[in-house]
Amino acid sequence: MQRLKIVIFFALMSVATDVFAQQAGNVAEAERLMGQYRFEEAVVVLENALSNETDSLARISIEEKILSCKNGAALTGFVSTPEVIAKKDFHISEFLLYLPLQDESWRIGSNGLVHAQRDDFPSALYYPHEEWDIFFTDKDENGIWNIYSTERINDTLWSYPHLLNEAMTSLGNELYPMLSPDGKNLYFASDGLYGVGGYDLYVSRLDEQTGEWGTPENLGFPYSSPANDILFAVSSDEKYYMLVSDREAPKDSVTVFILTYEPLPIKKNISDPALLSALASLEISTAGQDDGSAEDIESIPPGIDTDEYSEILKTIRALKDSIAIQAMNLNGLRSVYAELSVDTERKSMEGEIAAAETAMERYTDSLDKENRTLQKIEMDFLMNGVIIDPDKAFKGDKAGQGENGREKFVFTKHRPGGEFEIMVNKPEKKFDYSFRILPTGQFAEDNRLPDGLVYQIQIFASSSPAGVKHLKGLSPVFERNPSAGKYIYSVGLFRSYGDALSNLNKVKSVGFKSAFITAFLNGNKISAAKGREIERSGNLTEYSVSILSSTGTLDETASAIIRNKTAKDILRTSDENGTKYIVGPFKSRDEAESLAGELIAAGVEGVSVDEQSDK
Repeated sequence: MQRLKIVIFFALMSVATDVFAQQAGNVAEAERLMGQYRFEEAVVVLENALSNETDSLARISIEEKILSCKNGAALTGFVSTPEVIAKKDFHISEFLLYLPLQDESWRIGSNGLVHAQRDDFPSALYYPHEEWDIFFTDKDENGIWNIYSTERINDTLWSYPHLLNEAMTSLGNELYPMLSPDGKNLYFASDGLYGVGGYDLYVSRLDEQTGEWGTPENLGFPYSSPANDILFAVSSDEKYYMLVSDREAPKDSVTVFILTYEPLPIKKNISDPALLSALASLEISTAGQDDGSAEDIESIPPGIDTDEYSEILKTIRALKDSIAIQAMNLNGLRSVYAELSVDTERKSMEGEIAAAETAMERYTDSLDKENRTLQKIEMDFLMNGVIIDPDKAFKGDKAGQGENGREKFVFTKHRPGGEFEIMVNKPEKKFDYSFRILPTGQFAEDNRLPDGLVYQIQIFASSSPAGVKHLKGLSPVFERNPSAGKYIYSVGLFRSYGDALSNLNKVKSVGFKSAFITAFLNGNKISAAKGREIERSGNLTEYSVSILSSTGTLDETASAIIRNKTAKDILRTSDENGTKYIVGPFKSRDEAESLAGELIAAGVEGVSVDEQSDK
């Protein structure tokens, strides 16, 4: 009998081992198919593996791979065909220095902003000299690498780093955020967003009306791949794209691809796995050639005129060149102006600078107009089932091409940036005055009540001071000592009677059965009924922060502080005293004075706190 049990045990073990091996084989086969861009076949293999899997963690892993395959299949409808002009493998410890970017701008290793070290790729941030915004990744308290931003407040002080927004925060890790030269596109890598496995590449576009970054978009094939694609950027002269990936690189290395910059790349529907694999290899001279998968200029139906499209492309490229030249001219004029000391010469130079700025605005407006026209034509083409390749539509030689029409490019090693230490405007860690029930109760750090109408829940009175053990986990508890031998204890700072009422039973449930609601106006006790009457009438005192501007504009330092400190409205008014910017309303003087204090500390002049009239 014992022998029979042993035989059965080993038979079951053998079956379990066979099932485990088969599952591992299925997953490996699916990964091979994904690497060949055969996503639909990979889904079939993975769904079969999922139906035979009972382990919950293994099922989650398989389901994630199925999702990546379905994402990959969806991305085949939006494929680019970039022109590759150079590619080279570099060790992961030095590839950043070979990118065609500004010298001494990569800050590699820990510094004043990036505190943690990555395990996979170098911890680094890109900070060109004289920039006013820095985007970087650092590890949060949960071990996740997120994108943070900091803005320059003045020559030495930067804002406290903050996350961009909810759309830019994933459950995975983000890597190497890179801002486009015009500041309107933020490129980065992520392994936690809509992708096809490993790190994919994304772009978030700036909404200039709201100042918010939009929902990230996957750059699609061939920029993203089933491998790790970790960096995408545009050169400052808008001549190159650069892409970094380990898709074909040896161990501990990555490949840097240099691509021709395309301001308006045309996306194609390419579902053939062989074509997708060929595009993903990003071979020099082959990428960017027509693959026959979409209509080109020669196969456009009769009656479709492309001459206007070609001419607008020429105009756009010419305008970009003019803007670049004008920017150089403007910078030169400003440098000369800074050196002048004679008033008459400075006045003359001011006229030249104003004329150059007007020309720059004219070029920029023209470029915006041409881009809108171009987009309308492209939409008309799409309505007629026509897909245009801008390179084929553009009639003329490409600037910067060498023999045989190929762009010449030589990889050059740049110097890393020096030691990077910046002063950030760290917010003071303040006591949390929100109502909470904690393992151990807390007394308020400051027993003074804020201005305006507030409610509290009185919990008990005593003839002697109470200790933390008497609070039963409540926070924040305020102590008042109205007369000798009498101590009154209340919890919370509630701005409405309804808020206090919603928490009253919570207070009673921890043991304060006789707790009741009290009200205060500007620190003085009033009846709860009077407080509710004030709430209904809206007869409350509010406060605002005013900044009197001698120039008529809001100082950039003031604007940055206000943006980081509060989401309150900014109202611009003018009278005989000048232009005034009003921030508010604030419900308490403390809030208004806190903002005013930061503005004054930063050197902003004309700051005051004003009491607004009652309704």
